[in-house]
Amino acid sequence: MSKNKTFFDVAMRLKKDKISLETLIAEEAAQLAKSYDVLVLPENLDKITDRYLDPQDSEVIAERLKAHPNIKCGDAFDLGIDYTHIQRHGDELWAGTIWILDKVVLPFVINVVSTLLKNRPSKFPQSKKKMHAEVIYYESGKLKKIAIQGEDADACIKALKTIYESSE
Repeated sequence: MSKNKTFFDVAMRLKKDKISLETLIAEEAAQLAKSYDVLVLPENLDKITDRYLDPQDSEVIAERLKAHPNIKCGDAFDLGIDYTHIQRHGDELWAGTIWILDKVVLPFVINVVSTLLKNRPSKFPQSKKKMHAEVIYYESGKLKKIAIQGEDADACIKALKTIYESSE
C-alpha cells in the first residue's frame, strides 16, 4: 500500500465499492510485494471493523522476522492499520494473519513459528500444542488461504512446508 493510504482508507473502499477483500488484496499485492516479503497482520483482517485484533504472538513473529537482515517483514503498524494489541493466556499460539508475498521467506517463517511453539511454556497438560493462524499466499498467480484454527501445531508446520515445497 502506498505510504499515504491507511488501512482505514482501504476498508472504506471495500465498503463503498462493495469489492471483496480478496479482490483488493490482488490489486494491492504487486505494490506490497515491492516493499515486503511477508506481512504479519491482525487476526480478524478478513472483516471490516473498527477494531482489528493483533495477538501478542503475531507481534513476536513479526519482531523475529524483522530482525533477520534479508527479510522485509511488515506488520499492522507499518501499514497504518489501527489495531488493538491483545494478550491471550493459555498454551495455544495465536499468530494472526501471515501473508507470504515471497515464498523464499517460508523456511524462516517455519523456523520462527516452530521455535515459538517448542519454547512455549505449558500451563496445562496437553499432548500437542495448538495454533490459530490464517496463511495467505499465491500459487500460480491465484490467491490461496490456509485457515488453522485450534489445529495441532505440527499440522500447521506441515502445511507451511507443503506451501514451500509446492513452489519449488
